[in-house]
Amino acid sequence: MTLSATTIGRTVFVLVTTSFICLTVTLYLMASVYWTYNQDRSILQEISETIGRTSTSLGLSPSMPLVYRQQLIDKIIPALQERSDSIPIDKWQQLQNRFVNALSGIESYNQAIKTNHSEEYLDHLHVQSMMHLSLILEENGKLSRILYEQQANRTLFFMTLTGILCVILMAVLTGSHVLFHKVLFRPIIQSAKHIRANQVAQLQTGSRLAVTELSWLLMSLKESWHQLEVDATHDHLTRLPNRLFFSRRLNLSTNQLEETNRHIAILMLDLDDFKLINDTLGHPAGDELLKVLANRLSRVVRGTDCLARLGGDEFAIVLEGLDPIRAEAQAASVAEKILTAVEQPFEIAGHSLLVHLSIGIALGPKDGGDPSLLMRNADAALYRAKAQGKGKKAYYTEDLTTSMEQNLCLEREIKEGLTSEQFYLAFQPKVDTRTNRVIGLEALLRWSHPERGTLNPAAFLPFAEKNSLMHMINDYVLSRVFRQCADWRAMGRTVPVISINLDANYLRMGNLCKKIEGLCKNNHVSADYFCFEITEGTFLNYSQDTKFTLDLLRQMGIKIAIDDFGTGFSCLSYIQDLPVDELKIDKSFINNVDGPDYESPVLEAIMALGNGYHIGLIAEGVETEHQLEYLQSRGCFTMQGYFTGKPVPSESLPWSDMQSPSGVRSSQPATLYLQ
Repeated sequence: MTLSATTIGRTVFVLVTTSFICLTVTLYLMASVYWTYNQDRSILQEISETIGRTSTSLGLSPSMPLVYRQQLIDKIIPALQERSDSIPIDKWQQLQNRFVNALSGIESYNQAIKTNHSEEYLDHLHVQSMMHLSLILEENGKLSRILYEQQANRTLFFMTLTGILCVILMAVLTGSHVLFHKVLFRPIIQSAKHIRANQVAQLQTGSRLAVTELSWLLMSLKESWHQLEVDATHDHLTRLPNRLFFSRRLNLSTNQLEETNRHIAILMLDLDDFKLINDTLGHPAGDELLKVLANRLSRVVRGTDCLARLGGDEFAIVLEGLDPIRAEAQAASVAEKILTAVEQPFEIAGHSLLVHLSIGIALGPKDGGDPSLLMRNADAALYRAKAQGKGKKAYYTEDLTTSMEQNLCLEREIKEGLTSEQFYLAFQPKVDTRTNRVIGLEALLRWSHPERGTLNPAAFLPFAEKNSLMHMINDYVLSRVFRQCADWRAMGRTVPVISINLDANYLRMGNLCKKIEGLCKNNHVSADYFCFEITEGTFLNYSQDTKFTLDLLRQMGIKIAIDDFGTGFSCLSYIQDLPVDELKIDKSFINNVDGPDYESPVLEAIMALGNGYHIGLIAEGVETEHQLEYLQSRGCFTMQGYFTGKPVPSESLPWSDMQSPSGVRSSQPATLYLQ
């Protein structure tokens, strides 16, 4: 058959056009690879400079001497760590250890092959490919990226989503031996054909994809990175998603509100009195409780919901796909199921615990379409639920925003007041009515607020206790009291015992005795000048750790007093086992005393108990002569109250009537006596 000139012309045109298109595409892809190579080379250079090397090649090879290889790894890991802020610091050492183990395994594998296989096979396996790693985890879910270098032609390729097809095409066109591996964490685009590192593939006739012992290393690294991803987004104790995972999920949920026309709900959950469980049964028991609770909560929520542990005893749930009309009722239904599930006793450390949970609920988009706003509003609702009592749920309402802002403002003002010396101490005398001598002073905190004037503790301490500010306040009071005692002694004043109120959590602080020892030493005062007043509730939840701390404090010379004594009357028999020096009778038992003939079996039993165990008695809140006479007639002679002396600044104290503590060890600092 004879082809016409027209047909031949068309054929030539198609061939020329096709060739031009192929050449253009090829040049474009080659330019992309060259651009990527230069960009990646600068990144590699940056890492090189970080670890003190000037070359752009950081080699890790199984043939390296073991000592040099370890030195190189010790430099590379910190350099890579600087380039990644989404992996917990404590996981880098784990990665480094696995890195070393993988290379050691490769070395052993090489020796085994050399012993049991032919030279031809060894030549095939020992096409040495140098591998370089720049472990970079970027934000927004971008790919982890791995640098490879093939030894044969020293070509460096950056394995990115945009570059992988170019790498394959260049291997086909140039016959280069290219080793590449599936990018970790995210699947590469479907059109890219993945070739495992432990397979030999033919990309082109005569062009073989070289595969080496690095497959073992790649498999180990892949396993390590997968574990790192899990650890970074899940709570290690309960294995629930953590705050990071929850934040990502909540972002997705809020972004889809308009698209799906469905609502969401945020439930903030917090255990009531979890600190008490930790303090009485120990942290292992607390951890076990959290794990059992996590399992119960997991059985309540739907598979489409996200349950997370945010930290401590705080959990959160995001409910998705709620009906716009019934969203509040659906959230309430889940909350009730949670409260019901928690009502059942928890068998922990040989104890049957009845635990309560408070729940705060915010609805989106009704209460906000922004993730941070929804979380903040759910927190405000949780605060309201706790204020209503144990085991309650509460919804966010607009008035809570004002309350929350006020709380945040108060918290900021307290912290600023502590640093700017707005707080000061007033001292209330404790008087021995037999001699009218002041035998003690109680240090009471006052706040000279710049706008609200002088505030008593009742105006800020309850808030401080609920918002974890008591540690700061206790530190402040202790440092001021010890410094004040030193100043008085330097002025030649007769200093009586100074009482300081400490809350239960501060008493359980592991370094309290060391802190007191340091304060005594730095201020050149003896511990005999001080008494710690601790509420009776602390002793009712007594532990061996608490007893050990109190014993150490008493060995140092510090007196221990039980404050508000009598409020736990049903457990008064425990007093004989406690390391205490004084009982302060709660003022509620004294308020109604109207004369020496007044009858109060409870009050009389308290005083008989103290006298029977030879423990000092101090009556709080004595405001009338009738109360004083009644107490004296029952054997209580030390009074504290407005009748014997109001709280006053240091300069207004009756110094002429002061009495120093007996047996004070001059100015010797406290010493810890560890048995």
